[in-house]
Amino acid sequence: MFVFKNEQHKYLLGSLFREVAPDTRYVIFSLHDDIEGLINARRTFVELEDPTGHDWAKRYLGGSYEHWTKLIECRWFRQAYDEWMLELNARIKARSLKEIRALSESPDAPDPVRLAALKYLHGGESPTKRRVGRPTTDEVQGEIRRQVRESKDVQDDMERIGLKVI
Repeated sequence: MFVFKNEQHKYLLGSLFREVAPDTRYVIFSLHDDIEGLINARRTFVELEDPTGHDWAKRYLGGSYEHWTKLIECRWFRQAYDEWMLELNARIKARSLKEIRALSESPDAPDPVRLAALKYLHGGESPTKRRVGRPTTDEVQGEIRRQVRESKDVQDDMERIGLKVI
């Protein structure tokens, strides 16, 4: 079990991931890739199908949900986690649609249930459906926040490695 109670917890947790580790001695995870000898954190997270991260933390972080919450605070991890969540949500939605489709085609399902499933499939929101027109205020503000966060990450990285914008 990992025990990080001091202020260096983010650095120490980062040393477990190949993409951010300054020293490879303690690396046991890869954020996205299948690398021999390392645990692919993205793949294992998506396979567990737990959007809270609780099951992943219990299994891969020595049973400590506290370490998961510390990871979520790290910018470098949060970016990877957001990508994992997109994949996980797509997987869950795909499975749900398959179940609804099977229910709509099942001769054993009561007619009202089949009808409701068919209505959902017919009128359900398409994953490729795009809105037309001006984006909402929330969408604009979300995009601005995302760009500011990316810019700040780049600036922090540049400062960390000793580069300055002139």
